[in-house]
Amino acid sequence: LFSDHIAPLLEANCLGCHTSRDMKTGAFTGPKFSGGFVMPAENNPSMEGYTFVTPNLTPDPETGILSNWDEKTFIDRFQFGRLQPGSPMPWEAFAMMNEMELKALYRYLKSLEPKKSKVVKTIYAPGEELPELE
Repeated sequence: LFSDHIAPLLEANCLGCHTSRDMKTGAFTGPKFSGGFVMPAENNPSMEGYTFVTPNLTPDPETGILSNWDEKTFIDRFQFGRLQPGSPMPWEAFAMMNEMELKALYRYLKSLEPKKSKVVKTIYAPGEELPELE
């Protein structure tokens, strides 16, 4: 399966941001790909002070961001690229992936064990209180 070849990319790149971590040690503190990692906006002065929280990428039907996305929606979203200025997501790199690679990425994420991890929203304004993550 081609998705087996895309898995190392995900483990190396997606896992680091889409899994909560201890910022002092770098150790993962949550289930793989379940989101909840908090990080500041990057490279955009107009977004200074904003905070991003990574979404749950597992196929959990209640808390997984992709649970209601079909393959076409996923591919269209990734090919479109950056929507939110300052987002730490490397949209440009994913926008260069071809359709077969994006299908493999989608299918790999959909094959993960669902993990309940509710991320209420992913963008917080300066001074806005971050929620306790489940």
